[in-house]
Amino acid sequence: MIPKPPAAYGAFFKRAAVLAGLAWLGTACGGDAPRVVEPRESPDTPDWIAEWRHVRLPEAEFQRQYIRLASTAPAPDSRELRTRTAYELLERRILADHARRLSLDTLSSVRRRVIQATEPQLATAFIREQALRSQPPIREQDVRDAFRRRHTRMDLQQIYAPDRAGIDAFNERLRSGEPFDSLASESMRAAGQPADSWKMGWVGWNQLGLDAEIAAFALQPGQISQPVRSAAGWHLFRAENRQETFFADAGTYADSRESLRNALERRRVQQAGGALADSILRAAELRLDPGVLRKVWEELAPLLSGASGVSGAAPGPPAVLRALSTDPERLGLTAAIPLDTPMATLDGRAFTVQDLLVRLPNVPADLVIRQPRRAVELALGDWHLSRLAAESGLDRDPERILESNLARTSALVQALLSRTLD
Repeated sequence: MIPKPPAAYGAFFKRAAVLAGLAWLGTACGGDAPRVVEPRESPDTPDWIAEWRHVRLPEAEFQRQYIRLASTAPAPDSRELRTRTAYELLERRILADHARRLSLDTLSSVRRRVIQATEPQLATAFIREQALRSQPPIREQDVRDAFRRRHTRMDLQQIYAPDRAGIDAFNERLRSGEPFDSLASESMRAAGQPADSWKMGWVGWNQLGLDAEIAAFALQPGQISQPVRSAAGWHLFRAENRQETFFADAGTYADSRESLRNALERRRVQQAGGALADSILRAAELRLDPGVLRKVWEELAPLLSGASGVSGAAPGPPAVLRALSTDPERLGLTAAIPLDTPMATLDGRAFTVQDLLVRLPNVPADLVIRQPRRAVELALGDWHLSRLAAESGLDRDPERILESNLARTSALVQALLSRTLD
């Protein structure tokens, strides 16, 4: 459900304030001034903030967008900012409505942009919901421990291995008497990192994964942890030094207690969610066609390296990926590789070249360039998890519907502006 806004922003839902900022819109849009629509009595009727002719700005959309703006904008909350934001959001809805009247919502580029925006959100929401079910309740002691870590810094060193077998082998050698320093340096070289990168330096709250932080911050100088897992692999931490701030008054803890509890829950879910997503994808039956993969990347290589000019696109791989995802035909891939060519199957579902191209902009460009298989796996991950989410009915949750509507409005506005410029 839509979260309640901070108390400081409660006043921005006053419709009179919105109307004041939108009154002149009618001059620009044909003479009809926007008007405020009061909430209806029926719970089945959406609550609108403002309207112009038949175009309405839902209160939930205004609330979501304004809170996002307020969390990033340098300007403080004000009536002027509220009314200007409401006008801009209503203007985007008017443009999106005009795009629909021109049937731009039938364009494949619009559908692709909506997929790019909503699919990762749906996959993340699905994993978060699943992870929440497996989490034990947060105890008061958990919050107090988090408070102590929040006010602690650790000077750390580490031995690293990508898997449990590797870290166990290092741990056995350490117990047999081999120096920590030499093993740590060896582990970094084996991971392709500089030999001295085992010296992590000063590390603070939320700079490690939660389990790694708990293990490392429990150490006193000179102590070595048991093997602990993070999203990056496995670690043996050694504490070189420790700095901790103590508070004699109870007020400091009380003031931060709720925010710490929320942060702790978020980090627990994030950590559990990563492991859960990996386990779901490992359990799925993946068959990747190496021939199609090789052929696709042979076609992509000159585009990603900048050897081929892409009309209308800014230079650089991310721009090329965006162009590929919205209009792959104009970049010449269709003749070489039909877009409906299956390149993988996951649990019996075909994943085509077009499916990949739509999702490549959501994959880090360096992976697309250097690790094609990993790039495909990441694209497949969101594709698969979002389908599991839809099968569970999560796509019908009001939160997801709101995000989908926002993404569709944005895609329609982009399509209309592109058509106007062309």
